[in-house]
Amino acid sequence: MLADYHCIDCTVQKFKQPLAINLDIDENGIGMEIEDSEGNYVSPLFNTDEWYELDKFYVTENPKQILSCGTCHKKIDSYTYQNYNGWANKETWNTNLRTITDRPLYHQVYNLLGNKTTGSRTTGDFAECLKMFLWERWKGRTPEGDSLKNVDWLEIAMVWQEDNKEYLIELDNIYMECLKK
Repeated sequence: MLADYHCIDCTVQKFKQPLAINLDIDENGIGMEIEDSEGNYVSPLFNTDEWYELDKFYVTENPKQILSCGTCHKKIDSYTYQNYNGWANKETWNTNLRTITDRPLYHQVYNLLGNKTTGSRTTGDFAECLKMFLWERWKGRTPEGDSLKNVDWLEIAMVWQEDNKEYLIELDNIYMECLKK
């Protein structure tokens, strides 16, 4: 079950404890070890907490998410997913664009997908290899000057693997045949 969120006013009204019952209270009078009806500790939601859903397929369908109080339904916070040409951000889009339009680079990245002696790489391994390769090659910035810090390497890896599915199956079949010998 998902956590229930409450605005400060409703939280105080719902969970405020008399001083005699609980000596550890915060500035709003909320007991430090108070549990909700499901046995979860009640705690504040900080502006750095990630309460929103970041699953790529979910945010595509629901780019604007609103956190509302479970009691009064007042808006507590909101989050709007930002993308760039269908990619996580401009840096990811630009990095992928470079890997598919620069022919020599394309062939080098293609070779990172795997080989006949080890088979295809997992998505995570491929993403990590791609990240290390391009950081080294581009010294932390795309040729256009975008930082590689915000690149979603897994997103690029998933697209590359989907686009080259037949090749990866062939690599794995060759690898499995080699193991049998």
